[in-house]
Order: sequence, then structure tokens, then C-alpha cells
Amino acid sequence: MITIVDYDAGNLRSVQRACRAVGLDSCITSDPEAVRRAERIVFPGVGAALHAMDVLRATGLDATLRAAHAAGTPILGICLGTQIVLGRSEEGGGGTLGLVSGASVRFQPGDPVLKIPHMGWNEVEVVWPHPLLEGVRDGDAFYFVHSSCLDVRDGKLAKSVRFVDTQDIGDPVEKARQYYEDGLDELVFYDITASSDARDIMIDVVEEVASQIFIPFSVGGGIRSVVDATRLRLAGAEKINVNSAAVQRPELISEIARAIGNQSCILSMDVLRVEQTPKIPSGYEIVINGGRTPMALDALEWARRGEALGAGELVVNSIDADGTREGYEIRLTRMIADAVGIPVVASGGAGMPEHLYDVLTEGCVDAALVASMVHYGIYTVRQLKEYLDGRGVKMRMRY
Repeated sequence: MITIVDYDAGNLRSVQRACRAVGLDSCITSDPEAVRRAERIVFPGVGAALHAMDVLRATGLDATLRAAHAAGTPILGICLGTQIVLGRSEEGGGGTLGLVSGASVRFQPGDPVLKIPHMGWNEVEVVWPHPLLEGVRDGDAFYFVHSSCLDVRDGKLAKSVRFVDTQDIGDPVEKARQYYEDGLDELVFYDITASSDARDIMIDVVEEVASQIFIPFSVGGGIRSVVDATRLRLAGAEKINVNSAAVQRPELISEIARAIGNQSCILSMDVLRVEQTPKIPSGYEIVINGGRTPMALDALEWARRGEALGAGELVVNSIDADGTREGYEIRLTRMIADAVGIPVVASGGAGMPEHLYDVLTEGCVDAALVASMVHYGIYTVRQLKEYLDGRGVKMRMRY
């Protein structure tokens, strides 16, 4: 039995599904007594070290885990869990559990030359053989960011053109599974009417989708608090997208970033091209509630502020390009990508493989969402990746 420690980390269900996939029984618990009796312990990741240590101390799990380690119980730390088992984490403000000597330190901008936080599928080189790495070959890919998007309304897969004339086009769970099996690298799920209808996101649909895929899963729509973010993480989401509620209350970004880590707090921006004015000098305005409510907020200013507040990634949704299949709003994506030091994802307008190539090169983004071109069967995920790989864009091609 694998005991997965619940200390308000973000990938509990992912770890449990991975255990199930390889035939291992597991349980998720925050009970110190259950952890004390554990045969093997997994310390999952996705979160923020300071918040995680606060939870461990408040529940008494910190002492329990130190005792389990002293007794020789095998403990596996994943991502954030690796930080916690070390003696110190800069993100944690200092002390962590100290089960292993060493410290976790932040990347510094330009050292190496990465956007921080760095997210993505990266090729690995195996330099230290270990049973945990059995079956992993040099050149295999571990998580990077290239994305497809599922817009969902009333439990149905939906697609719009410029955020209007939304049509139901299928079952999101079935499509998610199809795209995963076809080599998709990340799935983005938007409940497109949760904010405008002032309702909660559909947790049951999120749980069902999460049970079908084994790739990073990003969810947005109707998220108004850390509680909402936590519910989604427990349902299986690795990343939380905030949009309308963050524009109305910007401190929401900082609250979620502190609770779950800025790498999991994503700012999604719905952007409309407008006349340049002193109020909107970039010529792009932020619109909320599914494209219904203009905010007289400059998109470039909001992107910079979102980064400063703690967002780890920006998804730039062009209302003008949405559903047109005429190409991404490259001027917009390049302007925002040049202005921030975090990953930028383009959304809206993909109709041909060439559009993806253009936005990933000329548009300066780190990833691009696709929707209509795969939803309607015009292209498969595999075809898109083969095209980009053939043009020299680094792709994860073994899956």
C-alpha cells in the first residue's frame, strides 16, 4: 500500500491514478496516525513550500514524517515534495523537514536563460541509473507546455466564433481521452459560462476528464477563491486559470499563488482589439464574463500586473481571432511575450498548422491552444505535432 500524504498539495489524484495504472494500491490521507503506520510514503507536488509547511506543522504531520524517516520508511518526494524533504527552501522562507541535506533555490532570471517559472516538456539524460528510472531512455520527454483547449458549457463541449454563436459539439470526456491518446501534451478546460452565469464550475466533469488523461490538466471558469482552486485541484486539475474574478479583485492572483504556487496559478486574459486611447494605449482591452463586459483596462498593463501579483503563466485569448481559423493575433502575443518574463500561451484563431508555426516563432509564445481545428476533425493532434516537428519546432514525439 502506498500512502499519499495530503498536505494541501495539488496533484494527489494524479499520483493516485499513476499508482493505479501500474497496479499499486494507494490511499490519500492527512491523518498523522495513518502516515505513521505507512509502509511506503509518497510526498506529492504542485503547490508552494511555505503554505505546505504551515499545513504540516498545523496537522502534526511534520513530526510524523520525521519519525517515519528515522524509522526507515521509504519516502518519495515529487516536485514540491522534494523541496519539503530538504533542509531548506527559498520558496518556503527557510526551514523545511530536513530529511535530506541540501537546499532548494530559485532559478535566477538569465541563469539559465529560462522564463521563470519554467514549464515544459524537456528531454532528459539519464546520468544515474536507478529503479525509479527503469524504462526511461535518454531523450525521453518530461512535462513541457503545448496545449489544446476544451470550452465547456452546461456539461457539453462547445465552440464559439469571437465569443458569440456558441454551439454544442460533443462530449468533453470523450474528446479529452481521444486527444490524450493522440499525443496531446496538455489539456485546458474552460467552463465558458461559469462567470457570466455566476455559478460554480462543474466539478463532476473535471473529475471525469481527469480520470481519463495522464497529462497536465489546466482548468478555468468561475474560480473566485482559494477554496474554489483547492476543490479543483482535489478533482484532478494541476493548474488553475483565473480570469474575470481576478480582474474584479486582483489580489485573488496573489492568494492562489501563495496557496498552490505560482507555477499552478494561471492568468487567462480575454482581449479585444480597440482604438488606442490614453486609457488603452496598447490598443487592446480586457473584457470579462465570457467577452460580455469591457473593463477599460489595458491588456499590456494587466499582463504586467498579473505577473507582479504572482501569476506563473499567461493565456492570451484573442476575442477578434476566436473561432475564425484565420490565424492568431500575432501582434498581441508578441507584444505581451516581450513585456513579461513568464510563459505566454496564445489562444484563438488556429485554423492551419502554419498558424501554429507562425505564433510559436514570429508570435514569440511558449505554447499555443488549438480548438476548432481538432474538435471538428480537420486535423489530428498527431498531424499538428508532426508538421511542427518537421519545421524544426521542438515537439514531444514519443508518447
